[in-house]
Amino acid sequence: MPSGPAGSLSRCLIKAARPPLGWLLCAALLWIACSPSAGAQDRPSEYDVEAAYLFNFGKFVYYPAEAPKAANFDICIVGASPIAPALEKTAANERIDDRAVRVVRHDKAADARACAVVFLSGSEADRIDKDLAALEGSDALTVGESQQFLDRGGMIQFLIDRNRVRFAVNLQAVGHTRLQLSSELLKVAQFVKTKPADTKPAQEDKR
Repeated sequence: MPSGPAGSLSRCLIKAARPPLGWLLCAALLWIACSPSAGAQDRPSEYDVEAAYLFNFGKFVYYPAEAPKAANFDICIVGASPIAPALEKTAANERIDDRAVRVVRHDKAADARACAVVFLSGSEADRIDKDLAALEGSDALTVGESQQFLDRGGMIQFLIDRNRVRFAVNLQAVGHTRLQLSSELLKVAQFVKTKPADTKPAQEDKR
């Protein structure tokens, strides 16, 4: 687990026991800590915040009961990403759904089909369509940071809004799977896409 303010906030998200209140309070702390007014040494990095979110997404997803249950709860990273070290520290010795959490790196999305959560890194921007096609039919929650990730069929996209890490959700993409998202998670999302005609508010580029 990271030390200092970043570690405290990550632990806050991880240990929030009574959603949505605990989740919302911790998320608010993260947003404040990442605001421009906070000192550079007093706030977690963008990757610390994204790692905390990635870890917690798994707690707010209902996986199909009839699906075979893997021994571990794997959060997988496809492609090269600076988020990996922060995620590994955040997930160390943690459990979700009574399973040990593992952070697994893959070069190809097709190798991540058995993962519970799949993060498609920015390095996959030119391959997002192929990556999502490779994951189609799996029970993996797809998370990305590339522009138009939701429009291309991804489920959750990280956004930067006024120098704060936020995320948006594509319920239409989730609806094509056997997954269900908790309403508590949707309350925290900046935007929830429910149909192709949805109009998203203007956002700053992620990178």
